[in-house]
Amino acid sequence: MTEKSIEAEQVYIGQKHGYVQYLTAKGNPNHFLSNPEFGHSKFGSLQGTEEDRIAYFMCHVPDVKLVAFQGCTYNILQTWLAYKNECIEIAQCFLSTQGGSDDILLQSRNKGEIDEWQYQYKWLETTLYKNLWHLLHENHVLFIRVLKENWNYTFASDVDLLCEIFREVIEAEFLPYIASFHQYAYQTLLSRSIGTLVFG
Repeated sequence: MTEKSIEAEQVYIGQKHGYVQYLTAKGNPNHFLSNPEFGHSKFGSLQGTEEDRIAYFMCHVPDVKLVAFQGCTYNILQTWLAYKNECIEIAQCFLSTQGGSDDILLQSRNKGEIDEWQYQYKWLETTLYKNLWHLLHENHVLFIRVLKENWNYTFASDVDLLCEIFREVIEAEFLPYIASFHQYAYQTLLSRSIGTLVFG
């Protein structure tokens, strides 16, 4: 059977804060006939406060380049989108206050979209990064100096450092899902410049 004779259908994978869609052979979501199209919510801003810049970066993790390879599957895209959804919710919470009027997760809990356990767990994740941000921000001169002296890291600011930590944690969790499909250069993941992804 040739590609021209294959009947195509649209595949749509949706989450609350994003989607992936592509054309596939009818009945076979792993037979890609087009490159996936990605869309997701964005919070924060590159022109805002330091917290705005961090939230904006969080919305761009995990990197779409991680699933831009031949042999990617429906399940991989579904998993990637789930991670993306989680990162966007962390970004939302990073800019808000738990229990406050701007608490998006509280609204979701009150609507029954998530339960109390999910609400507390997601806020626990966000609090970890908020506390890490305060630690780095208040001691950034020391942290940056030690990292440069011992590991030759070239972070320009405490914002860059927190963003890199966030990306490494999230993408390191996701990498096992694609490890058997292709060899992703993990060293490249650690060393590539944040500026080339978001800030530049």
